Amino acid sequence: MIINLLYWASISLISFGWGNIFISLAFKKALGKSVDIELPFVFLIGLSIIGSIALYLSLFIPLNWKASFIIAVPALVYYFLKENRRRARIQFSLFFQDMSWLSYLILSVCIFMVLVIASAKITHPDTLAYHVQSILWMKTYKAVPGIAHLKLELGFQSIWFAIQAILSPGFKNTNALFFTNGCILVWYFIFFINKINPSLKRSEINKPEAKANWTWLLLLIYSCLSWTQVRLTAASASPDFIVAIYIWSSVYFILRYSSSSSYDDSYLLIPVLFCSTALATKLSAIPVLILILIISIHLIKYKRNITFLLLCCIFILTLTPILIRNYISSGYPLYPSSIAGFLNPDWKLDENTLERFRHYITTYARYPVYNIQSQLQLEVPISKWLPYWWWNLNLADKVLISTIVMSIVYNLFFLRRFITITKKHFFVFLAILVGCIFWFIKAPGPRFGTGYLICLVYFLLTPIFSTTNPAQGVKSILPFKLAIAIFLIAITGYCNYRLVKFFQPSEIIFPAGIEKVEYQPYNYMNLQMNYVDKNTNVCGATPVPCITDSINNFVPRGNTVEEGFKSKPTQ
Repeated sequence: MIINLLYWASISLISFGWGNIFISLAFKKALGKSVDIELPFVFLIGLSIIGSIALYLSLFIPLNWKASFIIAVPALVYYFLKENRRRARIQFSLFFQDMSWLSYLILSVCIFMVLVIASAKITHPDTLAYHVQSILWMKTYKAVPGIAHLKLELGFQSIWFAIQAILSPGFKNTNALFFTNGCILVWYFIFFINKINPSLKRSEINKPEAKANWTWLLLLIYSCLSWTQVRLTAASASPDFIVAIYIWSSVYFILRYSSSSSYDDSYLLIPVLFCSTALATKLSAIPVLILILIISIHLIKYKRNITFLLLCCIFILTLTPILIRNYISSGYPLYPSSIAGFLNPDWKLDENTLERFRHYITTYARYPVYNIQSQLQLEVPISKWLPYWWWNLNLADKVLISTIVMSIVYNLFFLRRFITITKKHFFVFLAILVGCIFWFIKAPGPRFGTGYLICLVYFLLTPIFSTTNPAQGVKSILPFKLAIAIFLIAITGYCNYRLVKFFQPSEIIFPAGIEKVEYQPYNYMNLQMNYVDKNTNVCGATPVPCITDSINNFVPRGNTVEEGFKSKPTQ
């Protein structure tokens, strides 16, 4: 736990420095004034910049300690200047100055929950299967052609894996390879608890802003109750909830900009950066392009040419290295899509293999199936697979989907009022709706669509609660504090459960790390590789290159790992 806290502090320090460097460049007019960007978003901005730089570096060098040094130095130099240190103190003091003791208690309990989960042994299947391997490939080698032949999931190139690689420990012989998931959850809790803090201090909560505080609290509760959100993120290297955080942050900035005339157009660069990062994390977030298009049209309409040019630079610079890495790893820039796969390098995956893999992704998101069954299951009509999909949802996700369905039905009865209330943000709502439809068609597992689903809930419930008469509101803070108390008891109980069932004394200092996988050295066509038994079929933290039964599918392109891999010639 102590090591986790130290790494979270160092990651926050570096991210905060890079975030302020970006803010200083993007908001030159605001230098010397207080830029109204909340503290957690400064961290998030910095993390996006770090990820983009890491992706470019990964094209030429491994993301080892040398790359980490390149990332750390500019952020640390930022703090050498007295003016920058003063600005940092102001940012922290302004954000935390009104926090109540109850808010600090809630924050402490939430951070402790993340510590307990993140310090335990990591057994998440996807993390063992390919997340950690993707991180290790980035730490050990520059971009290697055709690694998707070793395991199809290794073709998923992500800015999040680059961030994990460059901000992970630089020393060898460690099974604790990633700390950024836990760190971003700390920022997440800091933001949400800051939002609910005012309701913990007022004697009345029937004021209009109190409704928003209930909204923040309910979203916080949902994200902790649903296993695939906060808890899975703490227990793995999964980027799914990270995408949701970036999408929520984008929408938050767009709505805040449009609701006030005090914000400069430069603020729109932040949601563009967040949308681009979400897309570079998982290309399945592609509906965020509509949000970027909305911002672009606004800037063009009002002739904000310089800001529009900066928007294009942010978008292109963020997405270019991920497209290049996708192409290098699989032969397809938009992997796992075959769109734009018109080039034919010798390491290119067979298109039929890629199509079967896409079918498997879609089918597995409905309910667990074996890869060999995916084509057959994909053709099952919606009336057949929808009940199984619903049955596999956890309770929190069933409540979320039920809320959406009931809200849609309600708003259809009062369609005119819904249109009137949402028309100011109609195109944002349209982007979110398209995202939800895309999610349901392509990969309807809730963890893949939370970024859009939560925003949809916001738009659907706003017309309903905006009609509530404030005079009928609850005139006591008691219900809000009662909800907080239940939340704290539940989180404390869950922490106690994990401590009793999983905790080891050594975890007080060192995290347990990845579950170890047995492997043996294997010489394959003069390349030294590490072979994992096919019955295990996961590599975990096994040194790369690690192979399983995929050995029948590929051959080396040359005499070194750096030269990559290609399909085995047909007999």
